[in-house]
Amino acid sequence: MVPSQCWGYYNNASAWSLGCQISGVALDVAKNVLCINDPSIGVRLYRLAEKQEVKSLRVPVKRFRRVRQVCLADGNTAIVSGSDHGLVYVHDRRSGDVTTKLKVHPNEWIQTVAAADISGVSTIFAAQSRDISGPNDIFVWRKNAINLRFFAQIAANVQFLFKLVVVLIAAAAVWEKLIGRYVFIPFM
Repeated sequence: MVPSQCWGYYNNASAWSLGCQISGVALDVAKNVLCINDPSIGVRLYRLAEKQEVKSLRVPVKRFRRVRQVCLADGNTAIVSGSDHGLVYVHDRRSGDVTTKLKVHPNEWIQTVAAADISGVSTIFAAQSRDISGPNDIFVWRKNAINLRFFAQIAANVQFLFKLVVVLIAAAAVWEKLIGRYVFIPFM
């Protein structure tokens, strides 16, 4: 049996030459995002449909160029990558800035990363990669669950109050033009 026959409908393979080493891939088809973890540089971010590189996100190599995974996190606004020196790098997808470095241990190789939203909280998983002879730990980080809706509601209320004050000032100006004098309106 030819290997491609095992896949049934998946028989129209094509090769994309992106010009880099590939050790991990993450994608978001809806947002046209393709992330490649290149062990020599870090993460390369592409527009999926055009296969065009948008930017490179540096992940320093301290010891060895090693295979490591990449994933999208926090509603696909963050890119997560392992390293050869015990840090998990979290980059902002838009700016490319490192927003967080999650520490495991300086001598560990962090190969495996994954992310999920659990009960509405962005969660990152990472596993150290040692020898296959012993167990490896999985580390879990949950994003600080600041109640963003609360702050958004405060901002909306402040914006409403500002608009109300502007309208009252405008109404007072119109009143003065029509009547020609100010009238004191006591508030409660």
